[in-house]
Amino acid sequence: MNAPRLVDALALAVGTLAVIAGWSLGWTEYVMVGSLLVGAVLGRLSA
Repeated sequence: MNAPRLVDALALAVGTLAVIAGWSLGWTEYVMVGSLLVGAVLGRLSA
């Protein structure tokens, strides 16, 4: 596995965990940051 794919996978995992944790704890900042991170990774992968 090369480094950019590892960074993408890590960012996707962190973003997903931030959305889940923020959603369950009611922290909207975590949900927003996590969804931005996930969206940025998915947008970069689809380009």
